[in-house]
Amino acid sequence: MNKCEHNELNPEVCTTKEIPMATPEQMVDDWNNVHEPGIDVTWEDDFGEIHNAKTRSYAEMLGGHTPVIWLTGVSGCYDLERVRAVV
Repeated sequence: MNKCEHNELNPEVCTTKEIPMATPEQMVDDWNNVHEPGIDVTWEDDFGEIHNAKTRSYAEMLGGHTPVIWLTGVSGCYDLERVRAVV
Protein backbone atom coordinates (compact mmCIF):
# COMPACT_ATOMS: atom_id res chain seq x y z
CA MET A 1 0.00 0.00 0.00
CA ASN A 2 1.27 3.47 -0.80
CA LYS A 3 0.67 6.62 1.18
CA CYS A 4 0.77 10.08 -0.38
CA GLU A 5 2.98 12.59 1.42
CA HIS A 6 2.89 16.13 0.12
CA ASN A 7 6.18 17.83 -0.56
CA GLU A 8 6.55 20.86 1.75
CA LEU A 9 8.31 22.90 -0.93
CA ASN A 10 5.74 22.08 -3.59
CA PRO A 11 2.35 21.00 -2.14
CA GLU A 12 1.17 19.93 -5.60
CA VAL A 13 3.77 17.14 -5.65
CA CYS A 14 2.92 13.89 -3.94
CA THR A 15 5.68 11.52 -2.96
CA THR A 16 4.79 8.02 -1.93
CA LYS A 17 6.30 5.70 0.58
CA GLU A 18 5.55 2.05 1.06
CA ILE A 19 3.47 1.19 4.12
CA PRO A 20 3.72 -2.44 5.21
CA MET A 21 0.40 -4.27 5.08
CA ALA A 22 -0.69 -6.23 8.12
CA THR A 23 -0.93 -9.96 7.64
CA PRO A 24 -4.40 -11.47 8.09
CA GLU A 25 -3.28 -12.92 11.42
CA GLN A 26 -2.07 -9.48 12.54
CA MET A 27 -5.43 -7.97 11.55
CA VAL A 28 -7.24 -10.48 13.76
CA ASP A 29 -4.86 -9.96 16.68
CA ASP A 30 -5.00 -6.16 16.34
CA TRP A 31 -8.82 -6.17 16.26
CA ASN A 32 -9.16 -8.56 19.22
CA ASN A 33 -6.62 -6.61 21.32
CA VAL A 34 -8.79 -3.51 21.06
CA HIS A 35 -12.41 -4.70 20.65
CA GLU A 36 -14.68 -6.99 22.64
CA PRO A 37 -17.68 -8.77 21.08
CA GLY A 38 -20.86 -6.68 21.20
CA ILE A 39 -19.45 -3.38 19.95
CA ASP A 40 -21.20 -1.19 17.38
CA VAL A 41 -19.72 -1.38 13.89
CA THR A 42 -20.44 -0.35 10.34
CA TRP A 43 -19.89 -2.83 7.53
CA GLU A 44 -19.83 -2.55 3.77
CA ASP A 45 -21.80 -5.05 1.71
CA ASP A 46 -20.92 -6.37 -1.76
CA PHE A 47 -22.74 -3.43 -3.37
CA GLY A 48 -20.83 -0.74 -1.45
CA GLU A 49 -23.72 0.07 0.89
CA ILE A 50 -22.88 0.79 4.53
CA HIS A 51 -24.86 -0.90 7.33
CA ASN A 52 -24.86 -0.80 11.12
CA ALA A 53 -24.58 -3.86 13.35
CA LYS A 54 -23.01 -5.22 16.51
CA THR A 55 -20.28 -7.81 16.58
CA ARG A 56 -21.23 -11.17 18.07
CA SER A 57 -17.75 -12.68 18.20
CA TYR A 58 -14.09 -11.94 18.31
CA ALA A 59 -12.38 -11.75 14.92
CA GLU A 60 -11.02 -15.07 13.64
CA MET A 61 -9.33 -16.64 10.65
CA LEU A 62 -11.62 -18.37 8.13
CA GLY A 63 -9.99 -21.21 6.26
CA GLY A 64 -6.57 -20.07 7.43
CA HIS A 65 -6.51 -17.12 5.01
CA THR A 66 -9.32 -14.59 5.58
CA PRO A 67 -9.85 -12.47 8.72
CA VAL A 68 -13.57 -12.41 9.52
CA ILE A 69 -16.04 -11.43 12.21
CA TRP A 70 -19.62 -12.44 12.95
CA LEU A 71 -22.25 -9.68 13.04
CA THR A 72 -25.79 -9.52 14.44
CA GLY A 73 -28.48 -9.70 11.77
CA VAL A 74 -26.05 -10.95 9.12
CA SER A 75 -26.00 -14.52 7.86
CA GLY A 76 -22.49 -15.91 8.04
CA CYS A 77 -19.38 -13.94 8.83
CA TYR A 78 -17.96 -10.86 7.14
CA ASP A 79 -14.48 -9.96 5.92
CA LEU A 80 -12.82 -7.88 8.64
CA GLU A 81 -11.52 -5.46 6.00
CA ARG A 82 -15.12 -4.34 5.43
CA VAL A 83 -15.91 -3.74 9.11
CA ARG A 84 -15.17 -0.56 11.08
CA ALA A 85 -15.72 0.05 14.79
CA VAL A 86 -18.02 2.96 15.59
CA VAL A 87 -16.18 5.35 17.88
